[in-house]
Amino acid sequence: KLMEMEDKLATSSSSTRASSAKEHLWQDLIDSPHEWEDFRTKKRNPRFPDFKRKEDGMSLWFDSYDTPDWVATKLMEMEDKLATSSSSTRASSAKEHLWQDLIDSPHEWEDFRTKKRNPRFPDFKRKEDGMSLWFDS
Repeated sequence: KLMEMEDKLATSSSSTRASSAKEHLWQDLIDSPHEWEDFRTKKRNPRFPDFKRKEDGMSLWFDSYDTPDWVATKLMEMEDKLATSSSSTRASSAKEHLWQDLIDSPHEWEDFRTKKRNPRFPDFKRKEDGMSLWFDS
């Protein structure tokens, strides 16, 4: 009986350590998503990991039996943050590109600043494609 109990405790202890290590990996993914590769949309084989850490190749599977319950919620929050950050960066970059184009090629733009009757009308409009710029945006 004593041997059986010791075996159970040893198994339980190693399982707890493994679970703790997995939780640590999931937390690392949440804290540092750019250090991980996300394969969820690229997977062709279900045995391939959902996430792999770039530095050392440590892998995580979302559907694993030992994935902590909190992971799904944290992943959604992380993805929302990344999507918002990424889209605002892209929009800002596109706007900067248009302003740079106006500076580099002013002859390709129409200047409406002195002709505006409605403040919602753009200050500048590119002749080629109608892209618009406003000073107050």
